[in-house]
Amino acid sequence: MAIVSTIESARPNSFLLSGHPANFGVPWISLTVSFNVIVTCMICWRLISAHYGLKGTVPQKYIDTYTGVTALLVESALPLTVSGLVLAVLYGRNSPITYIWAGIWGIFTVRVDHREFIWT
Repeated sequence: MAIVSTIESARPNSFLLSGHPANFGVPWISLTVSFNVIVTCMICWRLISAHYGLKGTVPQKYIDTYTGVTALLVESALPLTVSGLVLAVLYGRNSPITYIWAGIWGIFTVRVDHREFIWT
């Protein structure tokens, strides 16, 4: 969907956040958000089931690691999910705030390794 949306926005007199390309943008963002939610839920389900499966065999301090990792996954996926849902709604309503919120969502989708930006 991202490729189709980009191709449609590259046509003359076209813009990514309005007009015909916007018809592809809302499904693209919705699919991205839903994929993120589904994969995060699958990983968390596996970690929680391992947590309960190991309860009687491993000391409690090692089992608590699984719940900590689950909380970390949910907390890291939540900003991207919420901002994606807001962007899909704004995008679908063709709101002028979409331009600002698309930048915010883009910040959440990009992983930056700060070590690469250290000036030497």
